[in-house]
Amino acid sequence: MINIAILREYDNKLLQRKDLLLEIEHSGQPTPKKSDVEKIIADKFKVIPEQVEVIYIFSYVGKPFSKVKAKIWNKPIKKGEVKNEAQVNKEMGDTEG
Repeated sequence: MINIAILREYDNKLLQRKDLLLEIEHSGQPTPKKSDVEKIIADKFKVIPEQVEVIYIFSYVGKPFSKVKAKIWNKPIKKGEVKNEAQVNKEMGDTEG
């Protein structure tokens, strides 16, 4: 059984998404995969999994807990569609940063 606790939730209206910091308890199980976490978050927040983007999953050492940073977009996204700042700078030829 996987339990989710919301540590921080921010409704980012400018970027049309919800930023989340979650803690997932996964007793007796390994750290869940990103795809599994996306489905769990989608079920909890009543959205489709295509709207959920998991940024990272960090497990606590020796404890059955993981910290998850995720985003829920207002519309479905393609997994390769969202680019971070470093990718944008590289495409624009900016070597700084």
